[in-house]
Amino acid sequence: MLPQYFVPATTAEWQKRLGSIILAVSSAEEFFGTAWKNESVWQWLADLQEEMSRFDFSQPVSDKRDAFFVAMLEQINWEVVAILRDKIDEAVVVFESSQRGVIGQTASATIESWKALGALLELDKQGIELMSAKVFSRTDAVQLKISQQLTVVAELYEKLKPQLRLIAAALLYYSPLGGSVQLAGLEKEPDVPVVDWVPVLRILGQAVHNHDGEALTWAGKFLYVNAKQADKNIFEFEADHLLFIVLLHLSLGNFNELNEWRQARAMEWYLWEALCFGVLIEKELQEYLAGRPLLTDYIINSGSFSELLRYSAQLIHVGEDQTTVGGFIKGFLSFAKGDGRDVAEHDLYINQAIAEHKWPLGLKPLLQKLLYLYIHLRDCDFVDYRGILTEEQILSDKYDWKKIVRQDISDKDTEELREHFKLFDRPALTKAKLITAFESVPWEDEPFLSRVARLSDLYSEVFPSFDYGPIIYFDEREGKVKFNKKLPDSWYTPWFRFGIEESVWKQAEEEARKKLKYLSTNPDIEFD
Repeated sequence: MLPQYFVPATTAEWQKRLGSIILAVSSAEEFFGTAWKNESVWQWLADLQEEMSRFDFSQPVSDKRDAFFVAMLEQINWEVVAILRDKIDEAVVVFESSQRGVIGQTASATIESWKALGALLELDKQGIELMSAKVFSRTDAVQLKISQQLTVVAELYEKLKPQLRLIAAALLYYSPLGGSVQLAGLEKEPDVPVVDWVPVLRILGQAVHNHDGEALTWAGKFLYVNAKQADKNIFEFEADHLLFIVLLHLSLGNFNELNEWRQARAMEWYLWEALCFGVLIEKELQEYLAGRPLLTDYIINSGSFSELLRYSAQLIHVGEDQTTVGGFIKGFLSFAKGDGRDVAEHDLYINQAIAEHKWPLGLKPLLQKLLYLYIHLRDCDFVDYRGILTEEQILSDKYDWKKIVRQDISDKDTEELREHFKLFDRPALTKAKLITAFESVPWEDEPFLSRVARLSDLYSEVFPSFDYGPIIYFDEREGKVKFNKKLPDSWYTPWFRFGIEESVWKQAEEEARKKLKYLSTNPDIEFD
């Protein structure tokens, strides 16, 4: 059975894996001189080496594209890669430590056998000639030994290729010739078996990076409409397994864009698998809940999500054990002596559950995340909903922008403010507050102007809609920098409206427009 989860590898483990690829590729280059086919395991390993070398595995993953990359890497059979590395390295050692032999007439049968071996290793004509020239310069005994080593390499190559071909497509290293596919066609004929999922994985992998709406829609229909919940097949067949992981990252990794019904199904059917396969679902839920227009709306959504988990039929570990996510949570609530927030109680219950059900120990950090999510969704404190409470005038803003602009803003400060803007998710309110604060200092003079410009750029990055625009702009007619004080007429628009009734938005807009007036006595704040 294929892996049902992964625990992110340590930095040391990633370095070891990268080292395996580097040695495997360099040893292959020693024999073949990179004269292999573009669509080969050697090329895909070289592509992985290049991307992994640029990736910082020492930092927690915070970007959905990085999370997808790591999830795909975690599916690679690294044991086979390590053995492949060792065997081809052994062949190189045998070649380099041997003496040149007497070059004579080489039997045609021997030549053909080396050509066949080169074809198995997916070398091009030049690569086969280079390999043959190397081995034919050695004695018959050495040739036999190298042949035996490379035959084992070819067997490992064939074992690794089907999986790596699928992963390479999802990571955009591989685009099959003549392999274009229409997702709409697959949708119309869901019962027709797909012969090769590689073109589909290529399209879906691309959608993870470029936010393709058609692919997102197709992924949603595949998960929530045309398909049932995850079953045993997903953990038995490589293509189904990888397709499922890609769909999780594409759909639950864009939780904000699901409609209300699909959000409910995502929580009920797939949240556990999303945790198991590295989807940043916690961050997605935080951003979604922080963007609710009203405090009551936030509470309803948070509580509903927790209830969907409490009754979820997702299996914790597919096999003989039939414990569900809902059963696990209900068991904990019966076990807990208080409100369930004691982390020590979490650990004790999880340890007992792992022992009782004979689950892998690696599930422990994922089960901890599951309980954490449930408890904080239930108690409606999973996110800092200060943005909502600030609009309700129950809390003051987290930041004093007058103080912020009076001091240097470091890169670390910028990252913190970026996260605040995202979770606060109140573009109009934020814009009005910033302008009001900036007007209290000589903002047109340095160092204030550069700080204001930096915050303006940050604001535009987080809220790129033309409806809001930057905080400041250069007026060419007057030849000076000015505040952009205009806001759209229907300004209260967090990123996505899916799943919220229009009446709720209208109420939020009416209330928020009234409350915005207390921010500044400056009459220049305008509504178009």
